[in-house]
Amino acid sequence: MKKLSPTEVSQLKATIAKARGGRASLTELGAAHDLCDRSGLPGCAAELRAHVRAVAADHHEPHRTAGKDIFTGVVSGIVTHVLLGGLL
Repeated sequence: MKKLSPTEVSQLKATIAKARGGRASLTELGAAHDLCDRSGLPGCAAELRAHVRAVAADHHEPHRTAGKDIFTGVVSGIVTHVLLGGLL
């Protein structure tokens, strides 16, 4: 196991704080995870893996739902037009 230097400890703390606030990049999270893994900190590594999964899911989510959002918008527009067409 590798012993962390004071600089590495402060970088790790900063990355975890950013991750908890939803501001850490995948690169930062990956580097911090590797550091935790090499240093024998399984709890820290597990938390960082969870943040990595969340960030990775956010990057792919809009692509999967874009078609569904467009379809929903078109259908709701047609329904609204039909309903309001009867009132006007």
